[in-house]
Amino acid sequence: MSRIIKIIVYAIILAAIGFVLLNVDYFWKQASFLASGPEINKKAYSVDYDPRAVPEVPANTLSIPSLAITLPVKEPDGSTEAQFQTALIDGVVHYPGTAEPGKFGNVYIFGHSSDYPWSGGHYKTAFALLPSIAIGADIYLSDNSGVPFHYKVFDKRVISKTDLSVLSQDKRDQKLLTLQTSYPVGTALQRYVAIAKLVE
Repeated sequence: MSRIIKIIVYAIILAAIGFVLLNVDYFWKQASFLASGPEINKKAYSVDYDPRAVPEVPANTLSIPSLAITLPVKEPDGSTEAQFQTALIDGVVHYPGTAEPGKFGNVYIFGHSSDYPWSGGHYKTAFALLPSIAIGADIYLSDNSGVPFHYKVFDKRVISKTDLSVLSQDKRDQKLLTLQTSYPVGTALQRYVAIAKLVE
């Protein structure tokens, strides 16, 4: 093997190791889910599980039982990237100007799938498992008064980072919830979205 090829191979290996280290929390969450995911799903969709029995959750909380996710939903102080990043330190973020929980329109909530190890907060991998969500999965979202709303996922897909159609409030005859995270892990090249409809 020539010296140049060895250097290229070593560079690729070092880059791969660096990538894993920068996203270690994400990969740990994925491994934990793979190890316990079937048990989580078994519990969430067991005979005793009744999706109509909306669980009690605190005000401004998002819960996805099948992914064992419960997260605070934050309102940013504005709509700049810096204000979004500040709000993401404390949870997932309700995009300004989109519908309120339980109301007509499209509630749009976004969160990190991964972030730098040195970034602040405990929610750097809040939506790391979002691509694992199933069609038909139950999502519970409470408003700022603590009233919970039950949504059910009907669509999930990868979209371009410039696709703003998922923020649309045009469907005012529907009560939708869109969850979004960056995709693939460690990049902001695309977006992964899961779209749900209110169960009434």
